[in-house]
Amino acid sequence: MSSQITNILLIEANKNHVFLLKALMTQAHKLPMSIEHVERLSEGIALLAQGEIDVVILDLSLPDSEGLDTFKQIYAHFPEVPIIILSEIADEEIAAVAVQSGAQDYLVKGQFNGDLLLKTIRYSIERHSLHLSLKQQAKFLQVREQQLHRLIAKNTDGMLIVNDEGLIVFANPAAESLFGCKAGELQEVPLGYPLVVGESTEIEIVYKFRETITVEMRVAEVEWDSQIAYLASLRDISLRKQVEVALKQMNHVLETRVSERTAQLEQANQDLQKMQVRLSQALTQEQELSTFKSRIISRISHEYRTPLTTIALSAEMLSEYRHQWDDSRQLKHFGQIQSMIQRLTALVDDALMINQAESGELELKLEPINLVGFCRELISELQGQIRTPHQLLFSSRNVNSEASIIGKFDAKLLRQIISNLLSNAIKYSPQGGTVQFRLICEVDTAIFQVQDEGIGIPPQDQEKLFEAFYRGSNINEIGGTGLGLAITKKCVEVHNGQIEVESALGVGTTVLVKFPLEGELAVANNTKSSL
Repeated sequence: MSSQITNILLIEANKNHVFLLKALMTQAHKLPMSIEHVERLSEGIALLAQGEIDVVILDLSLPDSEGLDTFKQIYAHFPEVPIIILSEIADEEIAAVAVQSGAQDYLVKGQFNGDLLLKTIRYSIERHSLHLSLKQQAKFLQVREQQLHRLIAKNTDGMLIVNDEGLIVFANPAAESLFGCKAGELQEVPLGYPLVVGESTEIEIVYKFRETITVEMRVAEVEWDSQIAYLASLRDISLRKQVEVALKQMNHVLETRVSERTAQLEQANQDLQKMQVRLSQALTQEQELSTFKSRIISRISHEYRTPLTTIALSAEMLSEYRHQWDDSRQLKHFGQIQSMIQRLTALVDDALMINQAESGELELKLEPINLVGFCRELISELQGQIRTPHQLLFSSRNVNSEASIIGKFDAKLLRQIISNLLSNAIKYSPQGGTVQFRLICEVDTAIFQVQDEGIGIPPQDQEKLFEAFYRGSNINEIGGTGLGLAITKKCVEVHNGQIEVESALGVGTTVLVKFPLEGELAVANNTKSSL
C-alpha cells in the first residue's frame, strides 16, 4: 500500500476540523494519499457512487444528517468501503454500536495525532479487506457443503444420512427406489442395523414393506447440518447374489459332466474355469477398490474434523470479539483460518493423487530437468515455510565434475517425492536437528538421499511403511494421514525408480531414491559443462 495512492473521502462540515485533519494527514508523510472533502452526506454518497474511494472519514454531525443514521446510510449503500467515524463526543456505547454495525473505528476529535490517524486509516483498510476475504471464504465453504448435498442427492447408489441416535434424517431418490417409498416416510425411522465406519456389510431390506432385497452397505462418518452423522451408501446386489448362486449351480453341473465328456468338452470346461477365475479376480479387485475408497472417505472425514472446527471457532471468535481485540490478535485468527484451508486443500490433493495411483491413472509427463537447480529451488521454498528449529542442508555430487545433472522426469511428481521426504524428515524430528539432502549422479543413475536425526522407525514397522494409511507405532501425537510415503512410492515406481529406507530408533532415518537416467540424457551428463 506504500507505493499506491490511498483515496480518502473526508465528510466534515466544520472547516476548522477539516483544516486540522488535512494538516495531520499531510504531516504524517508515511502514506501517499489523495483527500476529497465534502460537507454534506448527499455529496459524499454521490462521490462514493463514482468509485475509487479507499476509505471514508465521516463526521456524525452534518447539515443534512445527524447521529448514527449518517453512518448507516453510507454503509447500506457502500459496505465494501471501510468507514472511520469522527465525533466530538467520547461515548463508548455509541462507539460500540457503530463498530458492531460495521464501522472500522470511532475517533474522538482532539484525542488523536497524525500517527494515530494514519495507523487507523491503514488498519481500517487492511482489516476491512481481511473481513471481506473471510466472508468470501465462508461463502466458498457453504457452496462446497451445498455441492456435497447435491452430490449425495444425485448419486445412483442409495444414500441415507443417519444421526447419532440411529434415526434416518435424509434419503436420496435412489434410496427411495430401494425402499419403494418416499423420503418423508423414511425420516425419523430407525435404520435398524449397526453402523460400522469403514466396513462393507450385506443387509436385507424390505422393498415396499413386502419384498426383501439384498444390499451392500458402506458407512462413513460425515458432518451434516453442522452435526456429526453417518453416511450409509446402499447398493442393490440382489442380481449379483443370484448370479453367484447360478454360477455355483452351473459349476456343479459342469463338474458332473466333465467325467462323462470327451476331451473336447474337457477343454471347454477348462476355458470356462479360466473365465471363472477372471471373473473372481475382477470381483476381488472391485471389492478391494471399494474398500480402499471407503478408507479414504473415513480417513479424510476424520482429518477434516479438526481444521473445520478451528475455522469455525476462529470465525465465531472474530465475529464476537473483533471490536475488542487489537489488530495482531485478529490477524492471528485470520492466519489460523488460512492455514487450516491450506491443510484441507492438501488433504484433498493427497486423496486424489492416491486414488489416481491405485486406479492406474497417474499421468507421467516427462521433460528434461536440471536436477541441481530444481532441488535448490525446492529447498528455498521449504526453508521459507519451516517454523521449527531445523537446519536443512543440500549438496550435490557428479561422477563427472564438469557435467550438469540432467534427467528426464515429471516435474510435478518429482516435486511431490522430494517434498514428502523432506517434510517427513522435519515432521519426525520434533526436537529439531539437521536434515541432509544429497543429490548424487552416477553414469546412468540419479540418487536422492534424505537423512534426518529424528525418532527413527521401529524394525517391525519398516516393512509396512509404504502401505496406504499405515503409520509407525512410535509417532505418538504427530499428525498425518499415512498417505505420504504411499504416494511417494507410486511416484517413484512410475519413473521406474527404487526407494529404500534405513532407520534406527533414536538415531534417525535415511531414505534413498534411485532413478535410471535415459540413454541420451546419461550421455549428456558426461558432455555438458557445469551450470
